[in-house]
Amino acid sequence: MAPFFLLRLPHLPILEVVKHMKTKEIYNFSRCSKKCQQTVRNAAGNHFELRLYFWTENEMILKSKKGKENKIHFSFENFPVIPWSWTRSDNSVRRFPYKKYSGLYIKEKELIKYLVETFNCIIGELRFHCDATRNVFQPLLNFFLQSQLEFHLVAFDEGIVNDEDFKYLMDNCKMKELDLLCSVAVLSIEDFKIDVFCLRTLYSDWVTQNHLLKMSFELGYIQINCNMKKWMEIVKAWMNGWNKRMKFALFEPTRFDLDLADQIIENVIPGKRIDKEVMRQYPMISSDLNFTRHSSVLRGGYDFQRVEDGVLATITQDSGPQKRYVFAVWQYNNDFVRQ
Repeated sequence: MAPFFLLRLPHLPILEVVKHMKTKEIYNFSRCSKKCQQTVRNAAGNHFELRLYFWTENEMILKSKKGKENKIHFSFENFPVIPWSWTRSDNSVRRFPYKKYSGLYIKEKELIKYLVETFNCIIGELRFHCDATRNVFQPLLNFFLQSQLEFHLVAFDEGIVNDEDFKYLMDNCKMKELDLLCSVAVLSIEDFKIDVFCLRTLYSDWVTQNHLLKMSFELGYIQINCNMKKWMEIVKAWMNGWNKRMKFALFEPTRFDLDLADQIIENVIPGKRIDKEVMRQYPMISSDLNFTRHSSVLRGGYDFQRVEDGVLATITQDSGPQKRYVFAVWQYNNDFVRQ
């Protein structure tokens, strides 16, 4: 077959050909020459997103918005052992083996800058391993803030994030979703504040009633450290105006039994018991947050209203294997369908 001289085509046909390439093909093409890089820049539009993972082995994913599988991985291997997640044979992975001791992330920054400039992409997701980025978090975050001030998701994974880094993140960065899959060493509750669309705190019991009442979110998956009395106070706080934007949340209490709480809630919170045979469909809200094993069908529960405007909410136990409370806020009276 005769060779196809792509760059000899007129400008617009070249762009159309590039737009129909897969992400890894576009990346390889962009590396051929400066002209190819400029061609990709002209064709990229706003169809790409960059996801960054700063763990023991730093990883990046350049993802096309046109398809879930249309992506390319970059793995920076800081040790001779290949990361467990990339031990499979995968042609979409580009590996950069080297040992990193300085904490400057020079190679990672070079590639990030290249991808952002070439693919016109936004950084959609930032994940930091608390221990791996303990002493470099703030300068690393500053590097990303040079190109954009808001991210779709920011996450701390494993270990303990110190209060200075956490406060620096909340003061300088905007995000739609926040994952705190770690412990947080918050020294001053007066300075603690979270206001995001979607919040998840798991794998630790650092969230107390005082922390929760300084959080504002629409969707949440919260592991909370409180006794039954404090939990009832949290429910009353919502009735009196706390977190009016909340629509749906899963709460996983660590210090009291949900069955016992269900038995006494009628004596503490004014409301109405719903029979267990009654099932209601909750209109789920779109989010990247994964509510593991959760069904949008609520069975039974206890209904109560916000004092100020009469908005109805339901507390019921999740139907999954884990002991969790579903806290669903019905925005309108016709939000649910009885089955």
